[in-house]
Amino acid sequence: MKYLGWFPEGLQDWEPVIETPLSEVTMVSPDHKERIELLMWQQISKDAFPLEFFGDKRSVGHHRFCIVSEKKKPTVRFIIPMH
Repeated sequence: MKYLGWFPEGLQDWEPVIETPLSEVTMVSPDHKERIELLMWQQISKDAFPLEFFGDKRSVGHHRFCIVSEKKKPTVRFIIPMH
């Protein structure tokens, strides 16, 4: 959950990224003190998850997600909410 609330550098939301998928993105923390480079593997919609995910706190208020990994650790993948 570390990257919840983070956005791509220079953007206020994920809409431009959703419309034009990138393979790499620099994320910036809400306080702009931290940055991380992520590799974007696959965008997925909430409908692609099992039904129990709909009640999970990570999914509340989000409809689009992305499977990502840190650029430094490309084999360790995780899901972040986008929109």
